[in-house]
Amino acid sequence: MVVVVAAAVLLLQVVVVVVVVVVVVVVVLLLVVVVIVVVVVVVAAVLLLKVVVIVVVVVAAAVLKIYEEQPARFMRNNQQDLWGTTGKIYEEQPARFMRNTQQDL
Repeated sequence: MVVVVAAAVLLLQVVVVVVVVVVVVVVVLLLVVVVIVVVVVVVAAVLLLKVVVIVVVVVAAAVLKIYEEQPARFMRNNQQDLWGTTGKIYEEQPARFMRNTQQDL
Protein backbone atom coordinates (compact mmCIF):
# COMPACT_ATOMS: atom_id res chain seq x y z
CA MET A 1 0.00 0.00 0.00
CA VAL A 2 2.79 2.41 0.94
CA VAL A 3 4.61 1.59 -2.28
CA VAL A 4 1.49 2.36 -4.35
CA VAL A 5 1.02 5.71 -2.59
CA ALA A 6 4.72 6.54 -3.07
CA ALA A 7 4.51 5.62 -6.76
CA ALA A 8 1.37 7.74 -7.17
CA VAL A 9 3.04 10.73 -5.49
CA LEU A 10 6.13 10.28 -7.67
CA LEU A 11 3.98 10.04 -10.80
CA LEU A 12 2.07 13.16 -9.75
CA GLN A 13 5.34 15.03 -9.24
CA VAL A 14 6.54 14.00 -12.71
CA VAL A 15 3.26 15.13 -14.26
CA VAL A 16 3.47 18.51 -12.47
CA VAL A 17 7.07 19.02 -13.60
CA VAL A 18 6.16 18.15 -17.21
CA VAL A 19 3.18 20.52 -17.14
CA VAL A 20 5.31 23.33 -15.67
CA VAL A 21 8.03 22.77 -18.28
CA VAL A 22 5.46 22.78 -21.11
CA VAL A 23 3.86 25.99 -19.77
CA VAL A 24 7.26 27.68 -19.46
CA VAL A 25 8.23 26.65 -23.01
CA VAL A 26 4.92 27.92 -24.40
CA VAL A 27 5.28 31.25 -22.56
CA VAL A 28 8.85 31.68 -23.81
CA LEU A 29 7.79 30.88 -27.38
CA LEU A 30 4.93 33.37 -27.12
CA LEU A 31 7.33 36.02 -25.87
CA VAL A 32 9.66 35.31 -28.78
CA VAL A 33 6.76 35.64 -31.21
CA VAL A 34 5.69 38.92 -29.58
CA VAL A 35 9.24 40.29 -29.82
CA ILE A 36 9.45 39.28 -33.49
CA VAL A 37 6.10 40.93 -34.24
CA VAL A 38 7.17 44.13 -32.45
CA VAL A 39 10.44 44.22 -34.38
CA VAL A 40 8.63 43.68 -37.68
CA VAL A 41 6.12 46.43 -36.88
CA VAL A 42 8.88 48.86 -35.89
CA VAL A 43 10.87 48.10 -39.04
CA ALA A 44 7.75 48.50 -41.17
CA ALA A 45 6.96 51.80 -39.47
CA VAL A 46 10.48 53.08 -40.08
CA LEU A 47 10.35 52.05 -43.74
CA LEU A 48 6.91 53.64 -44.13
CA LEU A 49 8.21 56.81 -42.51
CA LYS A 50 11.11 56.84 -44.97
CA VAL A 51 8.69 56.46 -47.87
CA VAL A 52 6.49 59.26 -46.50
CA VAL A 53 9.52 61.53 -46.08
CA ILE A 54 10.69 60.76 -49.63
CA VAL A 55 7.22 61.47 -51.03
CA VAL A 56 6.98 64.74 -49.08
CA VAL A 57 10.42 65.82 -50.30
CA VAL A 58 9.62 64.95 -53.91
CA VAL A 59 6.27 66.76 -53.79
CA ALA A 60 7.85 69.78 -52.08
CA ALA A 61 10.59 69.90 -54.71
CA ALA A 62 8.00 69.72 -57.50
CA VAL A 63 5.91 72.48 -55.92
CA LEU A 64 9.00 74.61 -55.38
CA LYS A 65 10.03 74.11 -59.01
CA ILE A 66 6.57 75.15 -60.20
CA TYR A 67 6.66 78.12 -57.81
CA GLU A 68 10.04 79.23 -59.18
CA GLU A 69 8.96 78.79 -62.81
CA GLN A 70 5.40 80.15 -62.52
CA PRO A 71 5.00 82.26 -59.37
CA ALA A 72 1.72 83.71 -60.67
CA ARG A 73 0.06 80.32 -60.13
CA PHE A 74 0.44 80.80 -56.38
CA MET A 75 -0.92 84.36 -56.11
CA ARG A 76 -4.21 84.72 -54.24
CA ASN A 77 -7.26 86.56 -55.55
CA ASN A 78 -5.86 86.36 -59.04
CA GLN A 79 -8.35 87.38 -61.72
CA GLN A 80 -6.10 86.57 -64.67
CA ASP A 81 -5.49 83.15 -66.12
CA LEU A 82 -2.79 81.24 -64.30
CA TRP A 83 -0.68 80.25 -67.28
CA GLY A 84 1.81 83.11 -67.33
CA THR A 85 -0.28 86.18 -68.11
CA THR A 86 -0.42 87.34 -64.50
CA GLY A 87 3.30 86.85 -63.96
CA LYS A 88 4.04 88.91 -67.05
CA ILE A 89 1.66 91.68 -65.95
CA TYR A 90 3.16 91.60 -62.45
CA GLU A 91 6.67 92.05 -63.85
CA GLU A 92 5.64 94.84 -66.23
CA GLN A 93 3.07 96.68 -64.08
CA PRO A 94 3.60 95.87 -60.39
CA ALA A 95 1.36 98.76 -59.31
CA ARG A 96 -1.65 96.81 -60.53
CA PHE A 97 -1.04 94.30 -57.74
CA MET A 98 -0.65 96.81 -54.89
CA ARG A 99 -3.46 96.91 -52.38
CA ASN A 100 -5.34 100.12 -51.66
CA THR A 101 -4.20 101.64 -54.93
CA GLN A 102 -6.13 104.61 -56.22
CA GLN A 103 -5.98 103.53 -59.82
CA ASP A 104 -8.59 101.27 -61.26
CA LEU A 105 -7.28 97.85 -62.13
